[in-house]
Amino acid sequence: YEMVPVTGVQTCALPICPLCAYVGDERRLGTAFWFRRHPGVPPVLVTCRHVVEGAERITTGSGRAISAGSVTFIEGVDLAILQVQETPKAWIEAQWIVPVETLGAIEPIVILGHPLGLVDDHSGRPIARTGITATDPKLPFRGRPEFLVDAPCYPGSSGSPVLRYAPGDAQPIALLGVLIGGPALLEDARTGLLSDWPKADTFHLGTAVDARYLLT
Repeated sequence: YEMVPVTGVQTCALPICPLCAYVGDERRLGTAFWFRRHPGVPPVLVTCRHVVEGAERITTGSGRAISAGSVTFIEGVDLAILQVQETPKAWIEAQWIVPVETLGAIEPIVILGHPLGLVDDHSGRPIARTGITATDPKLPFRGRPEFLVDAPCYPGSSGSPVLRYAPGDAQPIALLGVLIGGPALLEDARTGLLSDWPKADTFHLGTAVDARYLLT
């Protein structure tokens, strides 16, 4: 997915990859993306805590193994950082996270990831889904550093970057958050912060952590 990033950042294909985490006999599917917090420091892989927590083995879509000891968690949110001895060709820069006061109550978004573990084995490209922010990303939903999105969100998408995509704007792409789940999934699936809502078929909502937590 060739996109025009923020001013001053070279046009690149966003580096998104599927992730598998093995906990005993359980195989968890998720999504990860490369992110660089500061110029001059190596990029890291970002995903969700609930995808990799407790895993004895973690692999990327290319089959690269990631040591469980290289995983750290961001306190207070469902995010994990994976230190990988690999230099990607492209990554998302911290400057893609725009000042929150510049965001509207409703923003057009694109979510890139691997829902249900779906991967294009030929190109390796992620799956793109579109939607809008369902709650104001400036306002913590239910008092947590999260917001809702109106987009199709399925297991395997956890860890996907949530991007504002407004081609006509001066800053056409911005990183708003990281998808962590949905409010009503199957009985044995993660239901996120909305666990008190009825469990049924997935409806068209997802939960995302505020991207600013990647800077902590």
